[in-house]
Amino acid sequence: PGPEIRTLIKLNVAAAVGKGADAEPEYRFGGLSVNASFGYLDEYYTRVKDTTAVVVGEAPPDIGKIRWSLGAQYAINLGNYGVLTPRFDVTYTPFSCGDISCTQALANQSYTITNALLTYELDKNWSASFAVTNLTDKLYYLSRFNTGLGFLDGQIAPPRMWNISVRRNLNL
Repeated sequence: PGPEIRTLIKLNVAAAVGKGADAEPEYRFGGLSVNASFGYLDEYYTRVKDTTAVVVGEAPPDIGKIRWSLGAQYAINLGNYGVLTPRFDVTYTPFSCGDISCTQALANQSYTITNALLTYELDKNWSASFAVTNLTDKLYYLSRFNTGLGFLDGQIAPPRMWNISVRRNLNL
């Protein structure tokens, strides 16, 4: 016998119901600015067609129930020396199944990521920023999947990264 060859085929294998809500409040007071987002999604299979992999009551792949983010910044007026603005952002992504049968090896664990940004604005024409993403250098997967060729694969998120930028408005 020759080697086994598997193919990935997408089929409509079940009926599902989904309900959810989201909110994106923002608050400003003086130099303080706070913004947030909150999302809730409850999606689950209600009826299964000709398959045994789908389980009634389970969520489809890559659907987590609660996601949220929170950001805050404060503009510090330095008088004739410009404005200094520190900013922090925190984002939470929930646990989700990586495949239709919620195989544990393909599950995407929940994670929380923090980013920071410090901006100095000399005037309306010149500014400089220093940013750090994934501040805690957390290792996590954006997604995982079964290749169908006998091994699992996944997309690892970027590690801690930093950047510096300088901006000049030319006002042409």
